[in-house]
Amino acid sequence: MILDADTDDLTLELHHSIDTKNLRVISRGSGNYLAIGQNCVLNAHIFLAGGARLTIGERVKSTGQLAFHLHEGSEVSIGDGCLFSHSITFRPSDAHKIFDCKTGERINPPSPIRIGKRVWVGEQVLVLKGAEVSDDSVVGARSTLTSAFVEPNLLIVGTPARVVRNGIRWQP
Repeated sequence: MILDADTDDLTLELHHSIDTKNLRVISRGSGNYLAIGQNCVLNAHIFLAGGARLTIGERVKSTGQLAFHLHEGSEVSIGDGCLFSHSITFRPSDAHKIFDCKTGERINPPSPIRIGKRVWVGEQVLVLKGAEVSDDSVVGARSTLTSAFVEPNLLIVGTPARVVRNGIRWQP
């Protein structure tokens, strides 16, 4: 694991039985948190800034590069037993604030990303703020997740992603 932190205010909870040889963590600012459960194999680039929180459950595996870009106290949680292909990106915030000119109201606040247990995510998937995938589901290659899919056992595909079948299960 390569760790690049500009502050001592990074909380790490890494289980000793994880494969971190292809893991790079960059932490900027204070209050960032990273937890990775036991028996994980991760090839990932993780950027945390401004109180960001990334929690990865047990037995999570990636066959290729994952990219996590968390800013402004945003959160991503990954459940146990997930399998990720390559070139998958997680962005729970836009990294830059956008305001309504008339009201001054912010129109793009961060929103958490939640991936349930035993979810299989295909290659080149983009997971954006507010996305949620329920347990035992599959996300097809090159999909873009922008909303919550709260029922379990779904096959989710497309840009933007949609349910094409329910009542499925997959086997690792």
